[in-house]
Amino acid sequence: MQPVVEAKSIYKTYIDNEREVVILNGLNCMFKKGEIVAIMGASGVGKTTLIHVLSSLDAPNSGIVRLLGVDINALSQKGLSDFRNKHIGFVFQMHHLLSEFSAFENACMHYYIGGQKPKEASVFIKDLFSMLGLSDKINSPIYKLSGGERERVAIIRAMAKRPELLFADEPTGNLDERSSEKVAELFKVLNARFGTTIIFVTHNTGLASIADRVFTLTNGIVKETNL
Repeated sequence: MQPVVEAKSIYKTYIDNEREVVILNGLNCMFKKGEIVAIMGASGVGKTTLIHVLSSLDAPNSGIVRLLGVDINALSQKGLSDFRNKHIGFVFQMHHLLSEFSAFENACMHYYIGGQKPKEASVFIKDLFSMLGLSDKINSPIYKLSGGERERVAIIRAMAKRPELLFADEPTGNLDERSSEKVAELFKVLNARFGTTIIFVTHNTGLASIADRVFTLTNGIVKETNL
């Protein structure tokens, strides 16, 4: 079976005060369709950089990233934008929800940005709100929601177009234990119900425990590990 995420010889460096800092050092990894994958590692080791490179939000200095068999670094800017919009969902550490809009409007944001009306998808999106126990919050403005509720809205937004791939950067980093457990349960439900391949970085061993495979990022490379 062809992997849905494949990274080969990935190098990523930054210049800090005229000194080159190596973040990803010839990294290789491969993930299969329908997997839940956790990536762990110490703070500052480059987990966010890795998830951004794997998900097409950032480009490596060298190496190849293939998503669903497509070399994403070979796409034009428009081609990459279209590919993301169709196939990829993102859950960011800081949510990036818009406080002036309701929870439902935030969940539909990909449709609005694309000049589309979310009419056909509204039943599915409302079903996600119900699945996550947020039916009574669907019309609430974002500023009235708790941190855990906002995190769930961010996940609904990421799933609104039923992407094959869902990437998440520390999705429970700002949540209490109970809210973190809800996010873990949600990932399992989304994976089982929709076959979504989920790849996330985390410090949370409880969240990592739901993964089919766990990797640790050390010295710019990942190795599969046991919790």
